[in-house]
Amino acid sequence: MNDGNIMNDTAPGQGYDAYPLLPLKNVVIFPHTTVTLMVGRPRSLLALEHALASAKRLAVMTQRNTGSEEPVPDDLYAVVTLVEVTSYQQQPDGNYQVIVEGMCRVSAVRYITTDWLYDVEVDEMAEHGSQGSATEALMRHVLGLFTDFSRLSQRVLADVLAVAAHISNPGQLADVVAAHVVSEAEQRQQ
Repeated sequence: MNDGNIMNDTAPGQGYDAYPLLPLKNVVIFPHTTVTLMVGRPRSLLALEHALASAKRLAVMTQRNTGSEEPVPDDLYAVVTLVEVTSYQQQPDGNYQVIVEGMCRVSAVRYITTDWLYDVEVDEMAEHGSQGSATEALMRHVLGLFTDFSRLSQRVLADVLAVAAHISNPGQLADVVAAHVVSEAEQRQQ
């Protein structure tokens, strides 16, 4: 993913927060959503350990090629979601079941590599959106369509609909709806 703007390095930079990188297979986490993950790859376990020892935050990115067991930054989609670990439990096989909550989208500025772990320095992404009567009307329309989808597909829990009904931020509503409507990882990246 080194597109000229993102550097790979071995030392921390200046002015950006760095978080352990957790690559995900076929999972895209949106801000304002809660997801249960199974973490078991050696580097992923180390990333989780580092997160739990500090702020309980991880930078998660979805793998382009799910066949790779040791993904490198070039194997990952560009979208980064900063997540907070809200709960975790070690399983008998040594893997962890982890519940994370998506906090916000961030952009990767630089990858910091060691022999055993990737950290990613991130920069906040401004959320673009407008408020006003037209936006509110569109949000009501989206919520109505989401309610219809929920009833027809039976894939959305009633409490998710209740939460969505009280969202006043258009970007947050879009994230919650997309997390429950779009199923393919590649489409979710868009």
